[in-house]
Amino acid sequence: MEKSSDYLAYMLRMWSVEQNGQRVWRVSLEDAHTGEFFGFADLADILDFLEGKAISAIKLAGNRDHPSSPR
Repeated sequence: MEKSSDYLAYMLRMWSVEQNGQRVWRVSLEDAHTGEFFGFADLADILDFLEGKAISAIKLAGNRDHPSSPR
């Protein structure tokens, strides 16, 4: 298996609920590596979360590829 910073895996769950007379999406992620659970009130929040995780993984991989890079 690849190092966790090289490979991100999540179980995605989505369901709709009624809020103030409208249907809205709720989303959860479960980290396949750690089992850690993350809940989100809307789709924008989950996209921000995933973007942050991807950026962090790329930075970690870059630091491993270039040992002289500041950490």
